[in-house]
Amino acid sequence: MRKKILFISALQIFPPESGGHLRSANLCRALVKNGFQVDLYSLTGRKNDYKEMKKSSREIIEEHLTEYTNRNPLFGLIQFLFYRLHLPPIWITLLTTFFIPRELKKMMDSADEIIIDFPFLYPVYSYLKRRQKGYWLNTHNAEFELYKQDSLIANIVKKIEIQSMVHAQNIFFCSVSDQAKFEPYLPSLSNKSFFVPNGVDISRFRFTDSDRLLVRRELKIEDHQKIFFFTGSQYAPNREAYEFLKNWYQTHREDLAKLNSVILVVGSVSQDSINEPHFKVLGKVESMLPYFAVADFALNLVIKGSGSSVKMIEFLAAKIPVITTSFGARGLTLVDQKSCLFTDQSELLAALKKAVVLNKDEQMMMAKEALEQNINQVDMTEALKKLPFS
Repeated sequence: MRKKILFISALQIFPPESGGHLRSANLCRALVKNGFQVDLYSLTGRKNDYKEMKKSSREIIEEHLTEYTNRNPLFGLIQFLFYRLHLPPIWITLLTTFFIPRELKKMMDSADEIIIDFPFLYPVYSYLKRRQKGYWLNTHNAEFELYKQDSLIANIVKKIEIQSMVHAQNIFFCSVSDQAKFEPYLPSLSNKSFFVPNGVDISRFRFTDSDRLLVRRELKIEDHQKIFFFTGSQYAPNREAYEFLKNWYQTHREDLAKLNSVILVVGSVSQDSINEPHFKVLGKVESMLPYFAVADFALNLVIKGSGSSVKMIEFLAAKIPVITTSFGARGLTLVDQKSCLFTDQSELLAALKKAVVLNKDEQMMMAKEALEQNINQVDMTEALKKLPFS
């Protein structure tokens, strides 16, 4: 009999659409692979489902993994307003202080272990405490760092994060550096901290030559052209990196043409739809996996932000050689010109020139080195085997 884990999220997780979704989805799938029954409760749904007036529902994602999505229209409206105003979802903290939905209570009552996703849901501890239960906290980064330093909003978010850690039985951190940001406020934090990287299920990143050729045909990209792949969510550092890349292309069109290369941008990082011979932007797509199959090199030009980079983990899992800023590679063990190519934004053209002269064997060796050096970061299933779930 599989033990049952309840994973509580403020957002619908499946299908995953962004870095936060991906960490949560990969964590749930890794727990299933490690022998648990995982049930998700998501407090809000997706915009299109609200437009279609879909009711709250439970969906089977895969064997031993289900997601119940609460589509209360009021919750959806509040979440949308906070998102559009670029405010942290503190409404969730206020709501769960006074009200917990009936279905969520039922699911907490029947679960053996409970994980809350992000700190804003921590007030459910009061309900759990009455039932002699606790929760694990899954963090994605230091949330307060997403807002202006020492601003009122940043300080409120930091207080919520600290309280969520105070009440948690144990905490998943992405990295030691994330944990260190809270140790001054919680001296005993290390006693209940575990490090679970932004890993993935590597088996999902296996592609064939036919996969690659099919996507190239759809994109009208020639077989001999090199594809430099950039992806990301609407997270502000991703958007800034995309704006740099778009502006860079305006002044380097001819350079890119001479390199016989195409920059391909995929994901909600951009609302643009651009289809030029050497610069293609697809925007949000149903599945990202086909575009990992087609890439010759991956680009990570992010220069700020918090937490470790999900896109880097996926690039490594897909065995794509990476061109990255040093900031983009934070938390990983990579060696310039051996397991990756490091670059500054200002030196991007030089990095692309180095990349295009590498032959296929050299590209494969670079990607293999990167994966082998970071396998414990990339494979989330292995990391979760060390957790002391009762």
